[in-house]
Amino acid sequence: MRNSGESLRILLSLSLFILTHTQTVTFTYKIAENSAAQIIDPNIEDSRAISITSVLTSFSADTTCFGVVPHVAVSETEDHIWQLSTTASLDHESCSVYESSLFAAGEVVVLRVEVLDVNDHSPTFSQRLCQFSVFETIAVGSKLNLRSECGLMATDADGPQFTVSSYALLTSLPDDVMALHSKPGGGGGQLVPELELLAALDVDDGGRSEIEMVIAAFDGGADPPATATATVIISILDANDNQPLFDLTSYSFTVSESAVIGQYVGDVAASDVDSGDNARVTYRLQEGAATRLFAIDESSGNITVASALDHEQFPSISFRVIASDNPSNGEQPQSSEVVVTVTLSDVNEHPPRLHLDFYLPAHALGFISEGAAVGQQIATVEVLDDDSTTAPVRLHIGDESSPLGLVDCGQQGTCLALIGPLDRESEDSLTVLISATELTPPFRSVTTAVNFSVTDVNDNPPRFMGGPPLVSVVDGAAAGQLVGAVAAADPDAGDNARVSYSITGLSPVDGWFSIDAHTGDITTSQPITCEMVRALPLASSSLTVTATDGGLPAPLSADVTVDIRLVGSANRPPQFVLSNVYRGSVREDVEEGSCFVTVSAVDDDCASTSVFFSIPSSINQPTASLFSLDDVTSPGVTGSDVT
Repeated sequence: MRNSGESLRILLSLSLFILTHTQTVTFTYKIAENSAAQIIDPNIEDSRAISITSVLTSFSADTTCFGVVPHVAVSETEDHIWQLSTTASLDHESCSVYESSLFAAGEVVVLRVEVLDVNDHSPTFSQRLCQFSVFETIAVGSKLNLRSECGLMATDADGPQFTVSSYALLTSLPDDVMALHSKPGGGGGQLVPELELLAALDVDDGGRSEIEMVIAAFDGGADPPATATATVIISILDANDNQPLFDLTSYSFTVSESAVIGQYVGDVAASDVDSGDNARVTYRLQEGAATRLFAIDESSGNITVASALDHEQFPSISFRVIASDNPSNGEQPQSSEVVVTVTLSDVNEHPPRLHLDFYLPAHALGFISEGAAVGQQIATVEVLDDDSTTAPVRLHIGDESSPLGLVDCGQQGTCLALIGPLDRESEDSLTVLISATELTPPFRSVTTAVNFSVTDVNDNPPRFMGGPPLVSVVDGAAAGQLVGAVAAADPDAGDNARVSYSITGLSPVDGWFSIDAHTGDITTSQPITCEMVRALPLASSSLTVTATDGGLPAPLSADVTVDIRLVGSANRPPQFVLSNVYRGSVREDVEEGSCFVTVSAVDDDCASTSVFFSIPSSINQPTASLFSLDDVTSPGVTGSDVT
């Protein structure tokens, strides 16, 4: 068995088929909504001049309520009269059109019942309270669509005739700051409420931070129209449109230069008429020298000492303090600045200082010549004090035996001068201690060490070292052979002590020898032959060697005589003149010391060399002890008497 829903679908399909394939006649009836159930047409056949064969269906024809159980019916009385009636009170908002289809004399008759709307509903706001916020900088003339701002609009369940027709302000606003308009935009021709800003908003200096109003929605009914109300609260947000302002145009403080780090100096104050973070002021110092000396608390504006202060360096310091607000909504901070002047009071905290102004660049570099004249002024000595008020001082030298001392230089004051001679070879550096002592409490003093290196002058000639030099030369010596050396030293320094050697003066051996100018080594400049040696008048000679220093413009020198001794080579043995055997006879009664035989020998070496005779040890000792030898010498020949 089919259910009721399926039967209804079949019936509707059949009715639609008949309606679309058969000639149709429509008769319209109108009835006000909310009317009690009643007979709309007591005799359809008479009023419409038709003859009803059958009733096809009754249904709701309004597409918005299609499928709703119809409350309109066509029925036949016991007297066979066809009537059109309502079975319940009709509601236009639930369904506005009902239709019943009849079959009459081969055509379809549609009885259309239109439910007329009456103003039986009041407007309804989407919400009773609308809250949103705007910045105080919103421009005059700006439009605030309340549906966009907070979803607020009113609707009316009645038809278009009685829907919402307008909005109105029920609250009197100060200064007529806003006006309310009704604007299309709700969809389906509905109106939305829109506020227009008529005057500037300002929450600063006690201005309002909130606007509260009641608005009403009116429908299209008359005498009177139905209404609804809603409350609108607009929070006015502070914009960062004011900069902080200092309570003074400038600030001046005084602090001692001996103030410790962290000591309070003074404070600055600025205020901002904005609100919230826009009015929260923080402080900072403008970048510069002051940021090294002072610090500022960013919240309180208290200025404190940040590092050691010095009245002599900064008697008075001026700097800028910047006050800034701190918007939290991404706006640009606003700021202002003020000049702060801090005066540092002086404290006698500095000892005296010594300043030397040297007359010569060499003196300034720490050099003084040993040839400087006694009385020469080296530098002016000036006593300085970094305090504002200076105390009288006494200048003095630490070592009174120093060749440097303090003298009166007239208008130039006190000078450091040379008061004694200098000798670099005795003392090649000088240190003088100059002291300045205050003559009033706390008797501070300062000592400066002035150091000098004593530079050399060429005041010393070279000096040969060791005893008189002696050179021995053997005949046959080759050219370039080292035969001796001399050495000299100079107590001066630098070029003044650089010694060079040369052979000077006249000598029988001129040209025989050379000397190394740097080392003093004496070498043969040619081979020494026997003929050269024999040609000399004496077996010895001499050379003069000069040692010269490198001093300019006038070098100093010294001479030394080098003795030259010529020695034979003795490279050949002596030869007996007669033969290797000498014979002699002696009587046994000969007197002791009598000569009984003479032997002689010669030596062909270049030098005159003596020949010494002896009885060899190989002779029988008892026999040898009976005789003795006496030397007899002649040029080139040497003899010996046997006695």
